[in-house]
Amino acid sequence: MSDIKPCAECQVQETMLRRDVPHENLSYIAGKSVRGSMFGGHEEYIYRCRNCGVLMYHMDDKNDFMPYWYIVSELPEWVK
Repeated sequence: MSDIKPCAECQVQETMLRRDVPHENLSYIAGKSVRGSMFGGHEEYIYRCRNCGVLMYHMDDKNDFMPYWYIVSELPEWVK
């Protein structure tokens, strides 16, 4: 994780489930759909918080386990 301290809203967001919406200060940066899996695929999203500046990664995959939301230190390769 980066040196940026997550705000209270981002700390709560990390406990959210896969279908929960981002808090109001998370700005969408990028997203992608991964299809072709026999399990139906999934979506991945990256957000940046306007309060604290952290990058928040969200995976929406019904076949995955928590955490669905977590803070990352840099943008993934598929965004760059």
